[in-house]
Amino acid sequence: MRIILVKGLWFLPQVKDYVLKEKLLYRLRFVGRIIERYHTTLDEIERLVFILLKKISTRKFLKFMLVNRLLILSFLNGHQILLNVIFVFSMFMNFSLRASDTTLIEIIDVKNPIRTMVKDMDGNILIQVMNNVFKLNNGKLIKVQIEIQPNDKLFIYDGKLTTVDNLEKSKLQIPQYFNLNLEWNKFLAKSGTEDYCVVYKDNFNNYWVNNGDNFLYRFTIHNYFERGLNRVSTRGIYQSNKNIYVNTYKGFFKNGVNKLDGYLDGSSNIIENSGKLYFASVGKIYAFNLTTEELDTIYNDYNSNSTYEISSISFFDNKFWFGALRGLFSLTSDGKPQSEGINERVHNLRIRGNSLFILTDLGIYIYEKDKFRKLHGLPSYVRYNDIEVVDGNFYIASSVGLLFYNSQKNIFENVFRNSNFKSNECFSIEKDSYNNLWIGTVSGLIRYNYRTNMYEVFYKNVEFNKRSTFKVEDEFYFGSTEGYFRFLTNRFSAAKTEDVAADISNIAPSDKHVYLIIIFVILSLSFFIYHKWKLKRVIMENVKREKLLIEDSVSIEEEKVVKKYNMSNIEKYIADHIDDITVEKLREDSGYTKNVFYKIFSRYYDVTPKQLIDSIKEESIKKKRGYERKR
Repeated sequence: MRIILVKGLWFLPQVKDYVLKEKLLYRLRFVGRIIERYHTTLDEIERLVFILLKKISTRKFLKFMLVNRLLILSFLNGHQILLNVIFVFSMFMNFSLRASDTTLIEIIDVKNPIRTMVKDMDGNILIQVMNNVFKLNNGKLIKVQIEIQPNDKLFIYDGKLTTVDNLEKSKLQIPQYFNLNLEWNKFLAKSGTEDYCVVYKDNFNNYWVNNGDNFLYRFTIHNYFERGLNRVSTRGIYQSNKNIYVNTYKGFFKNGVNKLDGYLDGSSNIIENSGKLYFASVGKIYAFNLTTEELDTIYNDYNSNSTYEISSISFFDNKFWFGALRGLFSLTSDGKPQSEGINERVHNLRIRGNSLFILTDLGIYIYEKDKFRKLHGLPSYVRYNDIEVVDGNFYIASSVGLLFYNSQKNIFENVFRNSNFKSNECFSIEKDSYNNLWIGTVSGLIRYNYRTNMYEVFYKNVEFNKRSTFKVEDEFYFGSTEGYFRFLTNRFSAAKTEDVAADISNIAPSDKHVYLIIIFVILSLSFFIYHKWKLKRVIMENVKREKLLIEDSVSIEEEKVVKKYNMSNIEKYIADHIDDITVEKLREDSGYTKNVFYKIFSRYYDVTPKQLIDSIKEESIKKKRGYERKR
């Protein structure tokens, strides 16, 4: 949960909030030290600001600053010089900081500490300040006629409003109160009590918060993401007639209900054609009739073992295509697989524009006008999971991160090469209407603006899946090992980016130069200080913390999970299920999460789970052939 300041930085003499005034004075002292060190004056800084704002409205300037994350960086990353300069801006204007979930709307100073805050059965929020009681009415405090002593407390007992003294006089047992709202304290002023916090939601979706001091905080919370099929690992997602269909390792779901009686090791995306949905498990391809909800098997690889592990399907150029472990195939009219000449493991099939993209272990192929061509210059032995086209170039989700491929020069680069996400495997990618790419990764969902090179990460602890996205206009779905996520891209701040850019384009050239000089100086100083003094220490602390968390999670999971096998008999388990075993099924049957499974597996084997399965499969095939020769 993030905190966003909306009202609070005002011109200093107008500040009546003591705590806030102290914070502003602290920043002003910093400004004084900057002025002394760099031999400038506050008047000179003010003149620079007024020159900058001469032909740019305050709102446009601040919106542009927000788009470029300068204000957010100053508050969240500790860039002191930038923070101080922005404080000077705040002395002559009011502004807001916006993010995606929690917003602080206002702070009310009631002069004296709030004794209690309760909510009655009618939804009214009552606040006790000494011997006075107030009721919140549409954001305003209205005094009500309730007699109470300053050392007494309001209390809701059996649904009725009373006081602690009345309960004690009636010799009624006062129920124990367990506070579950302490996480809000990190957003509040430190003048309150750290182990106490009261939160109530009113009828207007406002959250009123107090931690024992004289400040009453009003927040709003925006839930941008909706979740479905929690704790189910998903693959294909599709929406038709307001129904949500999901292909998973535990079945084929419609609106959260499994439509299959038996176990389905669902592995592919979902496509629609002629009133039917098509999807695949590891060894079969199914057709689901949207009208009758009848399910037919149109291809069964267990009969021939021709393809092995079907991964992705597609209708393109009047042909039914599917990728598998043994390469790219098409399905003939009599339901038989036909090789299409690519004999590498296929991870995904994607239609982008008028082309079919085949993403494999060794590269990326494009099928158009009855011909295949390969993208040159990409590294081999990389899992290419997904692709998106932007201005004729390609953004590629791969096992070595998000790659940008210049189609004119046939060269690539890692988009996140200077960040902690450089080597994170990217599984899925979709483009929205606001210059953003949404990327599902091994550790979170990234929104990356390919015009500004800015990005932010959601759900860092969730691993997203390949072949598990769907979109209709601004409505996006991304699947993960913990269910799927639905969100509307037009609800995020990116929708405002283009408008701000258009406003900035109308600035006079002379003012543009002043603006650029100020921004350049600020950024140079802030980046030097931050990266020189703090970056190494922060990274090392994060690495140590993550290592401890991983080790703790491994030990906890080993004690609590329900297993179908353990590492001492894993090879026998694979051999017993050789016909339908996959890495994902092996991981799910172990009872571990993906990260913990690989951590434990690496203790016992120097090969990957896929290599172990392949070696046991080859051994099984050799034994089977030897037995047939003897016969």
